[in-house]
Amino acid sequence: MSDGVKDIRWYAMSLLYVQAAKVAPALEGAGFECFVPPVVRNIMFIHDSRERIAEFMKFDSRGARLIFMRSRSDGQPIVVRDSAMQDFISICRVYSCPIVMTRRPELKLGAHVRVKEGPLAGIEGHVVRIRKSRCVLVNVDNVLWAATEFINPDMLEVLDEEPDAGSETKL
Repeated sequence: MSDGVKDIRWYAMSLLYVQAAKVAPALEGAGFECFVPPVVRNIMFIHDSRERIAEFMKFDSRGARLIFMRSRSDGQPIVVRDSAMQDFISICRVYSCPIVMTRRPELKLGAHVRVKEGPLAGIEGHVVRIRKSRCVLVNVDNVLWAATEFINPDMLEVLDEEPDAGSETKL
């Protein structure tokens, strides 16, 4: 078992009968990096090794209220890719009240895009229409989905398509 940087990952956690605002300071005080998404009350993300998180859950009374969210396919704790987590954190920091969904949205996905400029430069997602506005929807590894507010098509770069394929019409 290695104890290197590669073992440090973002884990999706469920909260039982406790607010994230009460658990997060204890986690941060113990040296964990964590992120509490706005608007979602029973989910938080912890960036550390699985073993260290499990130890906190076992020996700290506030940790007893944390549960690893598990994959339905294999029962393993859900690990969120660093890139997906950074995109999600960026959206939550830029907008005071981001659109965050806990269920897979029933929206028609448009082109896979990357934001080229502005405070959200670098985030990747799919173009969707929400409330008649063109937004970028970011999938946080099927745990949460977050949408930007309106983004001008000129600020988007279409990915996974031929450069001359007329990306303007696909947005």
